[in-house]
Amino acid sequence: LTEDDQATVNAAVAALSDAMNGLTAGGAPETTDKPQATEKPEKVPQTGDQSLLLVYVAILASTVLLLSTAVVVRKQTRR
Repeated sequence: LTEDDQATVNAAVAALSDAMNGLTAGGAPETTDKPQATEKPEKVPQTGDQSLLLVYVAILASTVLLLSTAVVVRKQTRR
């Protein structure tokens, strides 16, 4: 563009500004920064942070069982 085209650019900017100012939401609710208050809290999605907890508990329980069995067997063989 050259300086001769500045009037065309200005007219296009004005037309675009007028068009943007004339837009409406068409029945959509106005957006606000405040969250809507509801009687029911939203369901919080599960993140999977605790997914291996059951596996760790099972490993711990089986280790305790094996160690206690080994102690009992060792005491019985010493008699």
